[in-house]
Amino acid sequence: MENAAMSQLATASTATVWTPPATGPSSRNIWAPELHYLDGKWYLYYTAGASQDLSTQRTWVLENASPDPMSGSWVDKGQIYNPTENYWAIDGTVLQLHGASYFLWSGHGNQSDNTQHIYISRMSNPWTLTGPPCCFPGPLTNGRNTAIRT
Repeated sequence: MENAAMSQLATASTATVWTPPATGPSSRNIWAPELHYLDGKWYLYYTAGASQDLSTQRTWVLENASPDPMSGSWVDKGQIYNPTENYWAIDGTVLQLHGASYFLWSGHGNQSDNTQHIYISRMSNPWTLTGPPCCFPGPLTNGRNTAIRT
């Protein structure tokens, strides 16, 4: 059932589209689901990890070829990441711009850096990144390492 207004969400039907495995890299701390219709299929991006301490959080994707995301089968396409830079990554989303798709997420630049940054990487398909991730600059500064409030 489709709703014409946000006020109707309280009465919308619900469906469980995926159940996490009992153990493994996408079995704990599941959050930030985002539903996208890309290339004629539905994709559900979500954040999950393997432990309760959040250090293993990564972004994952499910695919459904049905025209209706509430029906059909959801296929686990696995983790969406760059294999040479597989670090903490959460809250992913997709940007489509000028015929190309890009994945954006909040993450760490390496294993020892706990500073969160926003990253972007081009996608070859809805579950595969191509090329290295690019990091958006941190807070604007006035040249003296003092953040400028915007």
